[in-house]
Amino acid sequence: MNCYIHHEKHSVGICRSCGRGLCPDCVVEVDDSLSCAGRCEEQVRTMSLIVKRDSQHMASSDTILRSTGVFTASVGAIMTIFGIAGYLMTKSFMLMFIPFVGLVFLIHGINRLRKGAIYSAALKADERGGSNRTKGENL
Repeated sequence: MNCYIHHEKHSVGICRSCGRGLCPDCVVEVDDSLSCAGRCEEQVRTMSLIVKRDSQHMASSDTILRSTGVFTASVGAIMTIFGIAGYLMTKSFMLMFIPFVGLVFLIHGINRLRKGAIYSAALKADERGGSNRTKGENL
């Protein structure tokens, strides 16, 4: 790939904003990314800020998902246990509704815990990948 402006020069990287090839004379490094000198720097700076904010939101999402998952699964387990115990003591089919709702809560809580673990793994991978990026890598 050749430089977008200097067609005779080979590019050393790609602008993160516009995707054009850049030679050493046209490239500027902005927040671990490359951009067109005097052209796309502000857009690349804004993109980098958005990525950093997204990482912060992912970290808080992980905590929220895990805490609500633990609470919801706990409520579900308690409802299931007490519902089954109540049914065994009274033999009333009306009490079977409580363990059913408890199981729904339990499954939902486990699902939230699983999603929290996925977000946590993605956040850790992003932190490792962010520090290992090369100068010309386009995100």
